[in-house]
Amino acid sequence: MTIDFHAEVDKRKEALMEDLFGLLRINSERDDSKADEKHPFGPGPVKALEYFLALAERDGYKTRNIDNYAGDFEFGQGDEVLGIFAHLDVVPAGSGWDTDPYEPVIKEGKLYARGSSDDKGPTLLVQMKNLVGVIWIITSLIMD
Repeated sequence: MTIDFHAEVDKRKEALMEDLFGLLRINSERDDSKADEKHPFGPGPVKALEYFLALAERDGYKTRNIDNYAGDFEFGQGDEVLGIFAHLDVVPAGSGWDTDPYEPVIKEGKLYARGSSDDKGPTLLVQMKNLVGVIWIITSLIMD
């Protein structure tokens, strides 16, 4: 059986990009001035974590939010587990942006948004079931 990965990606591209853009639109900069028991790093990182876990749950994964410090998801079964560490917070956007860093834009075939390559884009890839095709989409567009 031969799989046309480009065709498979094209079928899913719009939905995948919608998920990614939704995550990139979240300003997940750490804000200790707004930190509390429910928001240990401020509200932005919690919002990004909740968004990500909701996507994973929607896609059939068992998820767990660990007191808004971290989250994980599982797929499959067995005694051995593969752990992949990633983060959804971003450092402050700073100056020098031509566009709003939290409104993703594609210019000249490249994706620009705070966190698109470190680490929101790659993190979203991990939870998607069709990684080969998704990697092709994201790596062809990412430019942080």
